[in-house]
Amino acid sequence: MVRSFAGWDRYFRWNKAIAEVVFSRQAAGTPVYLDLEEEILEAIRDMAEPDATEPGATLPKVVKDTLVLNNEISRVFAGHLQRLELWRDRRTLDPPPTLALLSMLSLAAESMHTGNGMKPNNFYGRLAELLDLNDQKLHWVKSAYRQKVNKRAVSAILWDSLNDWLEMLEGNRGLPTVFALKHAHIGFPLSQALVRQTDRKRFGDLFALNSLPPRSSLPAQESLASSQLPLRPAHAAVVCSIFCTVSSVVIPASVAMLAPRWIASRFFPRRPSKCLSSALCRSP
Repeated sequence: MVRSFAGWDRYFRWNKAIAEVVFSRQAAGTPVYLDLEEEILEAIRDMAEPDATEPGATLPKVVKDTLVLNNEISRVFAGHLQRLELWRDRRTLDPPPTLALLSMLSLAAESMHTGNGMKPNNFYGRLAELLDLNDQKLHWVKSAYRQKVNKRAVSAILWDSLNDWLEMLEGNRGLPTVFALKHAHIGFPLSQALVRQTDRKRFGDLFALNSLPPRSSLPAQESLASSQLPLRPAHAAVVCSIFCTVSSVVIPASVAMLAPRWIASRFFPRRPSKCLSSALCRSP
């Protein structure tokens, strides 16, 4: 039997609020991301813990209180994995007990573009900042996240719970978007954080401007380079601003995932220019 105490009670208030705010019924039939921009975090805070002044700092503290940070790597995520197993055994449509943890990992991925003396790709360094971890505790968390349980990485077990939940709901609270084509373990949170919500909304215009029919598909990363989808001059700068400083694998895959799910609301006929795929694949 899994214990319940004040730290977990607080955690589940945030977990429930994330489910209600991010995966609301208004998201039915559309791709949904754990992209916790400021207004989203504030809405989650208002539901989970109205007295919290800084939701972006409070959520990591809430999650940290549920981690077992001692010398046993196998125990770091033990509470989450035990509760996840119980959730699966019940076959319930309630949100999985992992949403708050996954949201915190997405926050770390989102902060990778900021400064503070670390390279942009230093995911675990950002995670250490969020959770206020020293080198030893970061080693425990990193090792626990990457270790295998029953031949599966803990990172995959945790993130699969989100996709599985949305699939069980048959898209009624959004379509799953978690994937990791490259960068094992950190690829999952990167898939949620690298393209902001405002930019994802602009892809519809980008597809329409370039005559991509609704419900079409784009090739996967390995064949993107040979695609001849034209890029209109008006959107060349937009594409560069979105893609030029992020992963050359995760970002094109995000676009390829969105393409079959967009519905054209307007069409702007203009003379074609460059190739969209070349713009996507020039990123470092």
